[in-house]
Amino acid sequence: MNFVFYIYDAVHRKYIVQYSASVEAVPADAGCEAESHYYHNVVMQNMESLHSVVDETELMVSSKYWPYPSYGEMLFGVR
Repeated sequence: MNFVFYIYDAVHRKYIVQYSASVEAVPADAGCEAESHYYHNVVMQNMESLHSVVDETELMVSSKYWPYPSYGEMLFGVR
């Protein structure tokens, strides 16, 4: 169980904080075109980094301990 918390902490510190900071730094007063370029060049790259790490981590952690729904659960799970 400590392994899950270690991974979550590492992912949170490196990727989620980085992604959140990039979203908060969107140049809202620069115009729609500049804002869209920023999202494409900065925010999307941070999202891809986060996504790849979480995907790899999900494969290493038992679903019993994984704190988030899997893709299968999100796509096909009915609650």
